[in-house]
Amino acid sequence: MLKNKISFLTAILLSQSAVAQKSVDVSTDNWVTSPGIIGTFFLIAIVFIIAIVIMLFQASGYIKTIQERKQRTRQLEFSEELLGLKEAEIDAILLQRKQSLNFKLKGEELGSSTEALDEKGLVYKVSHEPGNPLVDEKRKSPLTFETPEDLKKIIIFYLGASVFWLVFGTLIGQYVGMKFVWPDMDHQAWLSFGRLRPVHTNTVFWGWASMAMIGLGYFVIARTSNTKIYSYRWAWIAWYLLNLSVVIGNYFLMIGINNGGGEYREYIWPVTALFASGLIITFSTIIKLLPTERFQRYTFLTGIFSQV
Repeated sequence: MLKNKISFLTAILLSQSAVAQKSVDVSTDNWVTSPGIIGTFFLIAIVFIIAIVIMLFQASGYIKTIQERKQRTRQLEFSEELLGLKEAEIDAILLQRKQSLNFKLKGEELGSSTEALDEKGLVYKVSHEPGNPLVDEKRKSPLTFETPEDLKKIIIFYLGASVFWLVFGTLIGQYVGMKFVWPDMDHQAWLSFGRLRPVHTNTVFWGWASMAMIGLGYFVIARTSNTKIYSYRWAWIAWYLLNLSVVIGNYFLMIGINNGGGEYREYIWPVTALFASGLIITFSTIIKLLPTERFQRYTFLTGIFSQV
């Protein structure tokens, strides 16, 4: 009886060992057509569609700006034409203006067939609609800031990079979340959960949050201190270093090279050193904005605390 039990246990152990040693041969020939890759391409297509829509809105705003500039140019030409008038022409205009001030309604203007003459420029819009209100809505004048074009470009590129990293990191997070529902959606090592999750967290932190804060910081500090950025070239160098560190850091994470530390700190030290160099250049550019006048110094400190 004991011999039979020993034989039975030996058979069970051998069967478990055989199962444990059995390897699953996963084919990677058709990895492009795997559900995970197709889902990634679909999410990337959504990002491109959103980018095209944003570019169309930007182009529309640019065309509107050009039209406004042309209108201002025409107004300037008209003003110069007025300055070039002769005395006789000016007297004729003043006489016509005086007659307009002494003008009185006869009572038949609304029902007569005479052509309307608005010498005082009181009429803003003519409408033949019966339901048109007598008093139109007030036009709001947008408040604009005269920001240097070089600074505008820097701010747009910093914020644009931050939006890109936000969308990219969110898509990676979406793909990682899909693995909880479909664990076998792909069999690629660089698409595994352990590699993609740090890509998601580090991209959102180092790429989105940092770039957005620096871009807005350039605008706020330059505006509140009432001065220009010390060096636009330094700002561009920092932009390249910061984005390059995120790209290289994500590449190392996807091939399995990481720091192995806590969350949001998986980048290896050469990548963090590259990112730190970009931050040092950025802080140097901001520190050199420190003005000498007492009032502007207080405004500069206000900008610093607003960032904190």
